[in-house]
Amino acid sequence: MPEKSINQETILCSDYQLSENDNLVSRSQAKRLTAGLDKFKKVVLDFSSINLIGQGFADEVFRVFQNDHPDIEIIPTNAGEDVMRMIMHVLNRK
Repeated sequence: MPEKSINQETILCSDYQLSENDNLVSRSQAKRLTAGLDKFKKVVLDFSSINLIGQGFADEVFRVFQNDHPDIEIIPTNAGEDVMRMIMHVLNRK
């Protein structure tokens, strides 16, 4: 039986915090978050309750992973101003 094709996955980024007060800053956190996402065509990252992300995290998700998987659409949602600023920072480095 062929494997089912799943088109979209929504991920709560807060599930990848070490504790409630931690922010997502490291490449290793980003790699845990993106592990297995190559099975999807669209990934919605929900940044609810995330106040900021580090440059390493943002770069790994939005530049490195995206460059390795150009056919996957990554959509950040519920991202505050600081989170969006960091995402835009790494996207502008392409």
